Amino acid sequence: MDGEDGSANMYSTYAAVAVGADGKVLAAVYDEVQPEISFDALGEITLADDYSVLTKRELREDYNLKGASPIGKEWYEQAGAFEDFVVGKTADEISSIDPADADLLAGCTIDISGMTASTAKAAGMVK
Repeated sequence: MDGEDGSANMYSTYAAVAVGADGKVLAAVYDEVQPEISFDALGEITLADDYSVLTKRELREDYNLKGASPIGKEWYEQAGAFEDFVVGKTADEISSIDPADADLLAGCTIDISGMTASTAKAAGMVK
């Protein structure tokens, strides 16, 4: 609202892949970031001079997912399991991953919708 303090939130996903000549992923890396920028009633940014944004992977244990995870793994560990899971798959196969797949759930129980979309897109762009 005009004349009030507030914040702006963003949600970004990042995927990088190496793809073989057969179109299958050889390696994948995935990360997310959720920065929040605060501002005052005049629209001036009110962040501390030393403000920095860390990705979920950079946060590691400070993301604090482990206690809420049914498999007792932190976010970066689950993202790593997803990355391992997509190795050997094509962009189309990644797009159609069943989030209830038992092999995937053994290491990754977080929502994978952003992971599959970003990773499949990255894999499909490599020619």
